[in-house]
Amino acid sequence: MKRKRRSIPKRSAPRRTVRVSLEDLTAPIEDNPVLRVKLGAGGRLVIPASLRRAMGASVGETLLMQVREGDLCVWTPETGIRKAQELVAKYIPKNIDLVAELIAERRREAAREDRGE
Repeated sequence: MKRKRRSIPKRSAPRRTVRVSLEDLTAPIEDNPVLRVKLGAGGRLVIPASLRRAMGASVGETLLMQVREGDLCVWTPETGIRKAQELVAKYIPKNIDLVAELIAERRREAAREDRGE
């Protein structure tokens, strides 16, 4: 007579706090879908094509990753540069042109070198 195997209940993953921003709540679902993906062997994660298109990433491109408050964040270098520029722009008065100032400073340095200073 065969013995029945006792099923052992699987341990559920510990619940984790999910942080939701107002922006997440107001974004149309069609524009920002939540997709379920599985972590593969060796920790590999496949980013679905729709998400790659949404973030402007293509196959073979280098991406940046960081864990923030327990969430994995992935972005392209271009997005990182744009966000950094937006952050810095908050602190620069509108009437100042940083490029023009840099060029003027370089010209002053070159003139000092020409004079032997």
